[in-house]
Amino acid sequence: MYRRVVLGILSEELARSTGINVALVNFVYLFLVTLVVAVGIKIVGTVLVGALVVVPAAAMKNVSRNLSSYALLSGLTGTASAGSGILLANYLGLPAGPLVVSVGTAIFAGALVADRIAS
Repeated sequence: MYRRVVLGILSEELARSTGINVALVNFVYLFLVTLVVAVGIKIVGTVLVGALVVVPAAAMKNVSRNLSSYALLSGLTGTASAGSGILLANYLGLPAGPLVVSVGTAIFAGALVADRIAS
């Protein structure tokens, strides 16, 4: 499914020529994104969902060399920032939302510094 989604995003004509049902792939992809955002808004709120979707992707864009590592690292970064923020919230007795965003922002800053050092 991953290769079909990537091919459909990069070139719909090429995807169609290889026999991929682009409309179905686009529908499934948009449905999954909608599901994640809708469930996320119910669980953690609008601002936090925005941060969890945007910050990991922006952070890993700086350090990824190809699309596969970008997707994998973005997912891992989102999971790590959410998990770390929740653990810190439990340990410190503070609200989880701001800590999740703070951890994500710290990871973004670290990735930005790492990219600057590497180049």
